[in-house]
Amino acid sequence: MEPGDQAMGRFLAVVGASGCGKSSIVRAGLLGALSQEHSLADGTLLPVGSRGWIKYVMTPTGDPLTALATTLSRDDRSVISAAVLRDELVADPRCLHQYASKKIRNLGRSSRVGGDTGYKAYLLLVVDQFEELFTLCQSQSARKVFIDNLMTAALSDGPVIIVIALRADFYTQCGYFANLRTALEKQQVFIGPMNTQELCRAITMPAEKGQWSLEPGLSEFLIQEIGEEPGMLPLLSHILLEMWHRRCNRTLTFAGYQQSGGLRLAIAQTADGTLQKLDAEQQTIARDIFLRLTQLGEGVHDTVRRAQMDEFFLSEEDRPAVEVVLWKLANARLITIGEGTVEIAHEVLIRAWPTLQKWVDENREALQLHRHLTTAAQAWLEMDRDPGELYRGTRLAQVTELVQMQALALSPLEQTFLQASHELARQQETTRESREQRELEAARKMAIAERRHARQQAKSYSYLRWLAAGLALMFFIVLTLAIYAIRQTELAKQKTRQASARELAATAVSNLNIDPERSVLLALEAVNQTFSVDQTVLPEAEEALHYALQLVRVIYSVPSTGGVAISLDGMQLATTDLDGKVKIRDTATGQEQLVLSGHHGNVIDLAFNQEGTRLVTTSTDMTAIIWDVATGEALVTLRGHNGVLISPAFSPDGTLVATTSRDGTARVWDASSGEEILNLQHTGQTSSPSFSPDGTM
Repeated sequence: MEPGDQAMGRFLAVVGASGCGKSSIVRAGLLGALSQEHSLADGTLLPVGSRGWIKYVMTPTGDPLTALATTLSRDDRSVISAAVLRDELVADPRCLHQYASKKIRNLGRSSRVGGDTGYKAYLLLVVDQFEELFTLCQSQSARKVFIDNLMTAALSDGPVIIVIALRADFYTQCGYFANLRTALEKQQVFIGPMNTQELCRAITMPAEKGQWSLEPGLSEFLIQEIGEEPGMLPLLSHILLEMWHRRCNRTLTFAGYQQSGGLRLAIAQTADGTLQKLDAEQQTIARDIFLRLTQLGEGVHDTVRRAQMDEFFLSEEDRPAVEVVLWKLANARLITIGEGTVEIAHEVLIRAWPTLQKWVDENREALQLHRHLTTAAQAWLEMDRDPGELYRGTRLAQVTELVQMQALALSPLEQTFLQASHELARQQETTRESREQRELEAARKMAIAERRHARQQAKSYSYLRWLAAGLALMFFIVLTLAIYAIRQTELAKQKTRQASARELAATAVSNLNIDPERSVLLALEAVNQTFSVDQTVLPEAEEALHYALQLVRVIYSVPSTGGVAISLDGMQLATTDLDGKVKIRDTATGQEQLVLSGHHGNVIDLAFNQEGTRLVTTSTDMTAIIWDVATGEALVTLRGHNGVLISPAFSPDGTLVATTSRDGTARVWDASSGEEILNLQHTGQTSSPSFSPDGTM
């Protein structure tokens, strides 16, 4: 790629499978050749003056914009320059281009590059492990800002050259960004597995350069052992190092290979050997370290996770012991420690070390909850501890149970987040109990007032009866008054019975959370107060009996992470699951009918249309999917939100779908085509959407 080729831009993507040597090609090959400014082995001449180019190497990490700003400003004296540059990168996608142009001009005036030498100076930015933008960074907006800065700088008439190294299995994620997709179509080099000759040179030439030798046939044997798996190159590097440790004078031998445990067992034996040298407490710490450094795959293999150093220090008392274990693992080349970060040295360790595989399999469900907790706690911190980000309900109960079982080791931030979630839950429970107490007291006072009024009426009607008896001489008048008195007496008794029934119903409601069975008996007595006389039942008594029976009668239970929906005809029940799936059941039997799988994150909420033929689901992967309930087919995927989706709703006629999201918008979509019809902006987080009865609003 010539730097001045504007048709293609100054961009190159080096794509290949994990462990195929992308980083080595970019770091040792490309940067090494440019630094020496000599022709390549095939005679290709490098650009004139490339030795004087400004060269930067970075990885995206969980915060790619901060990583980019820190890399570019590493030579600046000001301690705040990185923070200022990060803000400028967010504000303007031309920032990288402008910053590099200014830096080249300043260095040109100081005669460090360019100047009067007659060649144009460039700034070469190498982004290694580009897939971290999708595995570690959780912000879609941060990804877009980072990519926009890279692409604007690469495609502008400026001094910036962009080279990225990308794992092939993350190629699809790049397609969501139009400018990156276009650049990949034109400028990429796909790195395949090394052939036999290349592998032989990779083993023998570095040895010859360092005046080392290999036993005859050893390199061919290693090549035969490694086969054609590109992901085995890091393991080959490791086994060569282990053989070097077991060398005979200046020769690598077959005996050293056998002592190291062989190619496929080398890292596993090194890891097990390192683990056995630790005491029991240190082994527990090492286990927690490796589990934190493993990114659980959702539909793909588990991968390496880069973690912040602070995640490992659960308390200040633990810091010295944890630091000792970290450095022991680093010295054994099992992990690498960067500036405030830690990661597994070789991704193949995740697949080749049975001990780690066993740890992950035994704790997968807990680890999934822990990863979600870590992300939620970080989001809560970034949102200035917004209570809306705290855990509630089932999620809080699940994490609390695991913590009580000592299945999770929480960092200080995670502990603070969980404590705040519990405090919010206690506040909400106190508010609910206070409201119920006020309602109960109001009902009691009303029952007392009605009973007092009934007694007063009874006294009045009794007086009338005595008056009628005293007027016995006036037969017709006495008879009329007697009938009237009898009727009024029955009315008074009826109201007395009603007051008693209401008091019993209120007492039943107040005992629901204390003694549900007693509440049932009280509610039945409240019903019997009126039904045994005039075959009528007060609404209060019926409602109390309904609530009481709900608490003591469970038809069946199904697992759910929070989202539940019932079709309008009551025939089907839809629930969410931890693994991002949705299950549809028969409400009468609880029998599972369909399993809907298509989301790449947890499903948050779901809703049926009025006919019960369609189901819409929302997910943390920032999409909503409309499903055919009869077949389980995903009909339409709704994309456009820039944050986690919260709740969906169908219009009454089923032609429209509304969704809400944490990005502060509510959107209305065509349910057939998935086309976005409306985008309603809000100043805060939206919650549950709904349509008017006629579907016009």
